Amino acid sequence: MHNLAYKFCKRKYLRKKHILKVEESENRDYVYLEDPLLLARFAGYLKSNLGGAYKVFFRGQNEDYAGMVPSLFRGVDGNKKEFEERINAYENLTVKWRNTTKANRFGGEIGGALLQHYGIRTPWIDLVDNLFIALWFACHKRTKIPPYTFCPRKCDKFGWVYFLQFENPVCSTKHRIASEGIEVGKKTKWCDLRSSQTSLSLRTHVQHGIFGTLRDLNYQNYDLNNLVIASVKFPITKDFLDIVSIPPTFLFPSTVYDNTYKYLLGDKFKKLVEKGFLGQIVEYKK
Repeated sequence: MHNLAYKFCKRKYLRKKHILKVEESENRDYVYLEDPLLLARFAGYLKSNLGGAYKVFFRGQNEDYAGMVPSLFRGVDGNKKEFEERINAYENLTVKWRNTTKANRFGGEIGGALLQHYGIRTPWIDLVDNLFIALWFACHKRTKIPPYTFCPRKCDKFGWVYFLQFENPVCSTKHRIASEGIEVGKKTKWCDLRSSQTSLSLRTHVQHGIFGTLRDLNYQNYDLNNLVIASVKFPITKDFLDIVSIPPTFLFPSTVYDNTYKYLLGDKFKKLVEKGFLGQIVEYKK
């Protein structure tokens, strides 16, 4: 965890008014707090102190896992053959899909990140720069049977918000590579789908879709855990649930509103997806 997180938790005037402490777990040190506004203050503190050369993005989860592994690589466990098989399957899918469709939105690396947003397993990990969206995912859990929806979690559970630091190539022209909307640094790369996608891909806009990964992926280097500069654990309470009372149908617009979602649910794309580790487009309740 970044020194700034420890420094924030040592502020006496905050500790007098709030429950605020650093705790340890098997996976990582984390900040424990119980006030939504204190979480917002912590987020602002990190972003204001680490801005400029870096971008700080958020990720909300309802479980704390040991790593921060993109969906394509979960279960690889450093196996070179498994890693290469998955990468090849992913790259074959993106090439075949670009050759099949005339829609420019699926071109280049941006097209791969877009597929991640709709349920395909890719080398990208979902991020946001909106704290409310991160909180929403931390406070909700997806149902187990399709078509899926999300339900608010019970008040005896905990949520997690992670803060990940990516290079901001705009501030370092030495490492900047213009690549179809991908911001490429020395070690990381990320993209903001709101800037590269029209409103036809509506989900990317309502969810503030940002995607990140490592620049040089290989079977020994695919976990983004080293980019996590802080994590926050908080209890699911009415105060938090009131803030994130947005219905799932807004964050996951139906095919009536989201043309990309409708397009990817079609038979043309389904026929290209290999069964197994690439998954399928996730279908949600209308």
